[in-house]
Parts: sequence; C-alpha cells; structure tokens
Amino acid sequence: MKSVLKQIAVVALIILPLTAVVGQNKGNRQGERMQRQDGSRLEMLIPDLTEDQQSKMKDIHLNMMKESLSIRNKLGENRAKLKTLQTAENPDMKAIDKLIDESSSLHADLQKKAAANHQQVRSILTEEQRVIFDSHSGQMRARAGRQGRDGMRGQQRRHRLHHPDGGVE
Repeated sequence: MKSVLKQIAVVALIILPLTAVVGQNKGNRQGERMQRQDGSRLEMLIPDLTEDQQSKMKDIHLNMMKESLSIRNKLGENRAKLKTLQTAENPDMKAIDKLIDESSSLHADLQKKAAANHQQVRSILTEEQRVIFDSHSGQMRARAGRQGRDGMRGQQRRHRLHHPDGGVE
C-alpha cells in the first residue's frame, strides 16, 4: 500500500510541474491572441509599418479613445437611468422613450467616430497595407463585439436565463 502511495506521489511530482508549464504557455498564447483581436492592436497584423505610421496610428487610437469616453460614460448613465425608470412603480413612458432615443443617437455618434477613425488609419497606409487592414478590421470588430457580448454582462445574462427559478433571483 505504501509503495503504491509513493508511486502516485512520484508521478504527481512529475506531472504537476509539466501541467503548470503547459498551462502557462497556453495562457501566453491566448493573451497574444487577445491583443491581436483588440482593434487597437491591429497594427501588429499589418506588415512593414514605419515608425511614423505606428506613431500616427497610436495618435489616432488615442484620439478615438478620448472622443468616445464621454459618449460611453453618457451611455452608461442612460442605462442606469433607464433601468431606474423601467423598474419604477409607475413607469414614465415618455421619459423612457426619450432616454432610448438619446441612447440610439449616442450609439450612432460612436459608430460615426469609429468609421472616421477607420478612414484615418487607412489614409496613412500603403495600398498593400490597406488591403490587409481592410481584410482584418471587419473580423476584429466582429470579435470585439463577441467579446463584449460574452463578457461579464453576457455571463450575468446567461445566468439569469438558466436560473432554476426561471430567471428570477
């Protein structure tokens, strides 16, 4: 019995460090993929970028982040207000409709800024780089959208939908 336990312990001592190394390498590869899937890291996929192009892309990305921050904050405020209004004892439909309209307008503003940002990046690329950028950028936005949906809010939504009490917590 003791020899069996010793053999198990020896095997565990050999396997555990190996699984830790494999898990660590897998995590690194996933981290690299996440960076590439982030729209701001798209330049990693574009060949032969000059220092000037990289600097301009960084500036364009930073400006986009600055411009969109206030819009995203306002959208967050609207979501909170909307939830408050929708869960009130006597919901004010005019106020709810107004917030929905305002949020739709803010989403449209974000999309317009993203389109302008995309065109700014394209304008600094060579023809070959533009082709590669255009072929990857749609995929990157789709992945980013899926990541957003599958983030924490998506997990919370799935939890509510699959809750044994029919979504009521």
